[in-house]
Amino acid sequence: MNTLSARLRQFSVSLFAFAIVVAGFGVQPVFSQTERASVSGRVTDQHNAAVPDADVHIRNTDTNIVTAVNTNEEGIYVIPSLNPGNYVMNISKQGFRTVSVTGVTLNVQDNLSRNFVLQVGSTAESITVTVESGAALVETTTSDLGTVINQKAIHELPLNGRSFSQLLTLTPGATPVSVSQSQGVAVNDLGNLGVPTASVAQPAIQGQWNRSNLYLLDGVINTELNTSTFIIPPIIDAMQEFKVQSHDDQAEYGSVLGGVVNVVTRSGSNQLHGAAWEFIRNNIFDARDHFKDVNANGSPAAPVPWSR
Repeated sequence: MNTLSARLRQFSVSLFAFAIVVAGFGVQPVFSQTERASVSGRVTDQHNAAVPDADVHIRNTDTNIVTAVNTNEEGIYVIPSLNPGNYVMNISKQGFRTVSVTGVTLNVQDNLSRNFVLQVGSTAESITVTVESGAALVETTTSDLGTVINQKAIHELPLNGRSFSQLLTLTPGATPVSVSQSQGVAVNDLGNLGVPTASVAQPAIQGQWNRSNLYLLDGVINTELNTSTFIIPPIIDAMQEFKVQSHDDQAEYGSVLGGVVNVVTRSGSNQLHGAAWEFIRNNIFDARDHFKDVNANGSPAAPVPWSR
């Protein structure tokens, strides 16, 4: 009897272990699309009554990708997981005029709310609303505080060594720190530099330690765990924009004390593009420092390649 009970217990343990293994193979990891944007809102008629089953289309004018959803019984729609970019929205319903909104710009991590009022009429009739350049839609779904550095700033502002990290200090709450907290990068981090002696910033955000920041590249963690700098330096020409999030109260950032630097790369197009650059690091082009660029006897020192 004891032998039978022992065998039953052994069989139960084996069956439980097998069930865990099978369940493990069936589980798929879920990744948070932290670099994506979303648009949500409510569609009503002129009397503030909900318009169910209305067609809501949003088209990315950069890639011509169209996403379509329908409103629910309360007239509410949600369009998640949109790539940052420029969009046109169209809202239509049989018996109502079509509403078209142009000039909609979504940045990284935007969660914007947009309500629409449909007027009675034919779907062949349309009302076009143009969002003024630089006018952001109302964001009511999150309390995040952050600043987006767009593509124009990335490509046109001067960068020493083509490191985007120098632009981090353009955002509110991001400040350089003292040498004791490693204002630049350590010797072990020099592999991140595309050009020797390039300037790399590792600022403190909202007063937190500068080694408490999180770097994301297209939603994937790009943080070196030892020194909390980025692992893969994004190529300037491939960057679309990035956001420095200084107030992270969302669950996916629960392990971050500092700021979140969320980089989004460009989606590309049907046309082939390329870029080439060359770096010249020679102090012959610099203004001479009377106190540094002199020999011991006071004569001008010769230019030194790759200096400073």
